[in-house]
Amino acid sequence: MAEDDRLEFRLPDFELDDDAGVCPKCLGAGVVVEDEDGVPRARACDCRRTDGTTRRLAALGIPSRYKNCSLDNFRIIEGFTHPSVVRAYRQARSYVDNYPAVDAGLLFMGPVGVGKTHLAAGIIQELIFKKGASCRWCDFSDLLAEVKKRYAGSSFDEYAILEPLVAAEILLVDDLGSMKIRDWTLDILSYVINQRYVNKRLLIATTNFLDEPAGTGETLGEFARAEETLADRIGPRLRSRLHEICKTVLMRGGDYRETQRQPALLPNM
Repeated sequence: MAEDDRLEFRLPDFELDDDAGVCPKCLGAGVVVEDEDGVPRARACDCRRTDGTTRRLAALGIPSRYKNCSLDNFRIIEGFTHPSVVRAYRQARSYVDNYPAVDAGLLFMGPVGVGKTHLAAGIIQELIFKKGASCRWCDFSDLLAEVKKRYAGSSFDEYAILEPLVAAEILLVDDLGSMKIRDWTLDILSYVINQRYVNKRLLIATTNFLDEPAGTGETLGEFARAEETLADRIGPRLRSRLHEICKTVLMRGGDYRETQRQPALLPNM
């Protein structure tokens, strides 16, 4: 088309209603045209990026307790925080910085209260905000309770519940091993982990169980009391699979919630 034949559209002057819910930059089109070295170029409007982040956060399904957990507000306290926790924090930072150039997930392993879930939640939220990743949160005990409840009501296809966990770009499984695995629960966990393995999708997980019973090797602090291992809880085959798809991040130390937060909740006596 010749230059003189190009059509130009000019909108009349108007006032945008503040309550209209329409982006003032693109008027809801999702695209803006900007001058770049004298050449008009179209790009995605910032509102589209914001809307996408909002949708990804909604799909994440993170519990309210952990919505404000970030890597920025993860507390490292001099004289209290164990060096392994500091290393875990640095690994979490590095993971976000290097994503998507990572070839495995992360398994945060250690006693209660050392910050495993905080770090995991911080990672996936930063990946959503900074890298545009699609993530999904899964508390395994809640998942099993939901499946059991639906079984009790009527017949249903449990894989309809599991498919979003399989399809997510990154899946976070919190508190892995918190429920003793039975035959039917083993089937569910095996399906999710194996499907993610086959499709090369990343898994981030946390667990209070170790690879050897507390007391038979190096102690991880007074809060490590479990006599069972993670393999005891989820089966040796799945533990072996996790070795393939996740880098184990071992965290030692005391319970932050007990030593730091609890005194602040009590009045001076």
